[in-house]
Amino acid sequence: MAKSAKERQREVALRRKESGLVQKKCYFTEFTKDGLEQVSELLGYSEKDLNRDENISFILDYCVSVTLNFLEGYDNGILPKTKEAQYLFKMKQIATFRQNQGDSTQDVLDHLIRWKYKTPTIIRRRKNGRYVPRQRTYWSIEGVELLLNDKKYARQVQLLNKSFHVE
Repeated sequence: MAKSAKERQREVALRRKESGLVQKKCYFTEFTKDGLEQVSELLGYSEKDLNRDENISFILDYCVSVTLNFLEGYDNGILPKTKEAQYLFKMKQIATFRQNQGDSTQDVLDHLIRWKYKTPTIIRRRKNGRYVPRQRTYWSIEGVELLLNDKKYARQVQLLNKSFHVE
């Protein structure tokens, strides 16, 4: 039997809470709305993508990252500059939150599978030396370990930015 709208809403709220995501309601001026649209286009989002709250969150994460990078001098090399790198960043944030809550790597993997998070695009090196984007169809322990390993994560962000021509 199909779930009611209320049940789906409750399930989404639980998924977000268990993933460490906090809801904030925002109101934007026309200037800010137009600016978010411009930033989203630069990052590879379509106009349709802006109708989803999750994508607005990615764009705001990017804006905060850029601002902190500018003000605090954070490492520019790990700034997620594409929607693919931003999704990887979000998955890292969720995995780190779960780990900080006491979850093992297997527990983090189970959480991502349970809530049907799609796997992020990662860059793999082929035998011929070329790097190519690839998205797995399923989560694995190796995928979670990549999220939790700062060096591997940073390398993937760099490769994603470069692969999608944003450096």
